Amino acid sequence: MTKERISGDVDRQLRIEADKKANALGISRAKFIEIALESELERFNVHKENKRLTEAKNKAEQETELLRDTCNRLEREKLNERQAHTKTLNAGVLLKEKYNQLESEITQLTEQCETLKAECEKQSEARQALSKEYTERIKQIASHLGVPDTVAHCKQRIDELQVSIEDKKKERDCFKAKFEKADSDYRTCENKLTLLLTRTWWERLWNVLPWIE
Repeated sequence: MTKERISGDVDRQLRIEADKKANALGISRAKFIEIALESELERFNVHKENKRLTEAKNKAEQETELLRDTCNRLEREKLNERQAHTKTLNAGVLLKEKYNQLESEITQLTEQCETLKAECEKQSEARQALSKEYTERIKQIASHLGVPDTVAHCKQRIDELQVSIEDKKKERDCFKAKFEKADSDYRTCENKLTLLLTRTWWERLWNVLPWIE
């Protein structure tokens, strides 16, 4: 009969049970084991004991296999948890980097907003200055035109002056045409008068010159 090796858990459980029974009887664990061995040896049957030990061995092997499967499952779960934890840490690092990047972008955008705000204020001041200058210019134009200082009145007066200018241009063109016609008539008359005077002069000269027979 070969000696079977008992696992630490089984040995510990046997010791605990032996201590409980020994304490209940008020004796030591060694004495209890001695009495139990004597009692077992008195009713010891090799075939029954082999069968019992074989069944116990098979049961222990099954329990060991279950424990091994449980340990493997726990190891896998532990590995999965470690991997998940690593992924979580990596995700946390990425989120931290993303957070820092967003913080940097927010800082840049804030600086840009401040710059744009200052630029808008400058443009607003420039617009106010231009508006004031525009108002003053409108007042000057209105004063020269003799109308109220509004854009509508100035535009209306300018339109009226533009119409008047067009009328004056038409009058000028008409006068120019009349002048050109009168000038042409004058030159025609002058040419005719010159020809007439020249003819009269030749006639007089012809009459006074002696003729050679």
